[in-house]
Amino acid sequence: MPKVYLLLLAIVFCYVPVQVRAQKLNFSYDASGNQSERRWVCINCRPAAGLLAEKKLSTGISPAQNEGDGITEKTLKVYPNPVSESVNVSWTLPNRAYVKSMEVIGMGGNRVFTGKYSPEDKNTQIVLNKIPPGTYLLVIKYSDSTSESVKLIKI
Repeated sequence: MPKVYLLLLAIVFCYVPVQVRAQKLNFSYDASGNQSERRWVCINCRPAAGLLAEKKLSTGISPAQNEGDGITEKTLKVYPNPVSESVNVSWTLPNRAYVKSMEVIGMGGNRVFTGKYSPEDKNTQIVLNKIPPGTYLLVIKYSDSTSESVKLIKI
């Protein structure tokens, strides 16, 4: 009886298609030799074009609607860094988002600057001439409940 089971098992394994998938990592480098991109490639895998199309359709925003806003990506400029007297911050945000507040926090956790902003504001200047030299964090809080931090060096 066990021989019959082994024979049936061998027959089943012969008829079940076996699919082999190989994986490969591709690296791209810039002119100075720094790694600029790492891409995972799966050879003999099914394409995920159907999933990508579903994700595009599920957003409900067509490219024509997105062009109406004019701004499609977030930009944040903080300059000069290192800072001696004051730092300039300018931003553009998509989807009617805006900067709610900014804080400059020292490495010890002390808050040295706090500012609140309206949706119309697109830039500000933060005067830092009365704080001692050191490393500080500029924490920016957005209206969509996200935040971003930038390291500032005060000289």
